[in-house]
This record gives sequence, structure tokens and C-alpha cells, in this order.
Amino acid sequence: MIPEPILPFEYSIDLSNGQRLEISEFDPEVFPEVAEKRARDAISSLMQRCTFVPRTVMEDAKRGYDSKFTPLIKTPPVGGLLRVVPDRCDQYKECSMYKPRVCTTQNISKSGGQFPECWTIRLPFKTEKDIFHAAASLGTSIVHAWRRGRLVVIINLTR
Repeated sequence: MIPEPILPFEYSIDLSNGQRLEISEFDPEVFPEVAEKRARDAISSLMQRCTFVPRTVMEDAKRGYDSKFTPLIKTPPVGGLLRVVPDRCDQYKECSMYKPRVCTTQNISKSGGQFPECWTIRLPFKTEKDIFHAAASLGTSIVHAWRRGRLVVIINLTR
């Protein structure tokens, strides 16, 4: 069963150094999958490449005050895509359009990935059904944000 994708908040911010960042923001107050610790643990290899930011710091960055935000920036989208393990789509057995050279996160360029929008994450181990769906939804959404060349920002769970 294909997980329902999470549609994060997407916007751009201009940093004080002149760089423009495309952001996909995942807020645990909006998306319960982000708040679920066991789901985050199931995709810990992805989560460690995301940028975790306190809510106040992110709000300041949106208003142009990025001095506290920029040191927190982690892996750029291409770097995240290159480290997705396993990189093959979870639907490879069922999909009639599956092609090994296309349906992988390894097909990337500087601007992001070239793999299909139907790509879903394959979790490296079995988890409980409810946790599996939360982890698969969150993981797939993070990888697709990177695919579109967006920095993944997760609002810290603590205030």
C-alpha cells in the first residue's frame, strides 16, 4: 500500500548573503507524523540530514533575520538524495512502469532528482503498521522535497 504523502509548507527565503533558499517546512504541530518519535526513528538516516530549527528562529528567518538560522542549515538537497538507503522505490515489485535506472534516488543533478513522482521510500526494516505508514509518508515526503531541490526544515518539537 502506497503511503499518503505529506504536503509540507513550501516557500522561499532570501538570506543576508544574497542566496535564495527553497524551503519545505515540516511542522510537528501540523503533521502528526513528524511528532511521532517511532516514525522519526524508523527513518533516522533521513532525519539526521534535515535541518532542525526552533520555531522562533524560523519565523525570524522568514522576516529576513537569518543570523541564527544559517548556522543550523544541514545537508543540501542533492547531498540528502545521494545518501538515501535504500535508494530503489518500494513499489519495484508491483509497478508495471518500474525501471531500475530510473526509479532510484541516484538519478540526480545539482538542482535535484530526476526520479518519478510516484517513487516511495522502502523502509529498511519491518515496523508496526501505524508506525510504518507514518514513517513511509514522512520519509517519502522528505525525499521528494529534496527531489525538487528544496531544503528540508523540521520545526523543533521543543519550544
